[in-house]
Amino acid sequence: MSLRLQEHQRIDERSIALHRAIAEKLCVQPELIEIAGDHLDRSSLNGGNSQPYWDAWREILQLPLSEVLPLLEERGERMTATRQATPFAGVLTPVERWAIYERFSQRSQSKEVSNAKPQPDRAATGEQAICAPPQVEIQWTEHELASFAKVAAPEPGRPTEALIRAMASPRSTAS
Repeated sequence: MSLRLQEHQRIDERSIALHRAIAEKLCVQPELIEIAGDHLDRSSLNGGNSQPYWDAWREILQLPLSEVLPLLEERGERMTATRQATPFAGVLTPVERWAIYERFSQRSQSKEVSNAKPQPDRAATGEQAICAPPQVEIQWTEHELASFAKVAAPEPGRPTEALIRAMASPRSTAS
């Protein structure tokens, strides 16, 4: 398998893991789905190349939550493509998102087998998503703990010059 194909598969698996975490959170806090609706409203104003994905998400979000949840983890070609432009930004906390990215970053840097227990793909097995708080046991590696310690440091980092310039420049709007 080519390295490029492996990288795409890793990104797809990470996207499924992110959306699995989002589905678990929506089970406990269904009102969070409003974040996706608000994001769609803002993103659709700009249109662009992602518009077909925003339209697909708008249709999906019209469904009952019990039908939306399994779609978030579906491995079909349509949902794999649709997840590339997700409206669920902001549902996961930065630490939740970081933990998933870190786990998949670790996989790409090393051939070690992950200590995380693989979750069955509910959509592939025909199961409905179970609405219960996730019971996750993570055996953190030294690399992950060190990386998390940097993120969770009590002192905030100094802003970079690029961030200062971006914050100082007026925002341009697409017409």
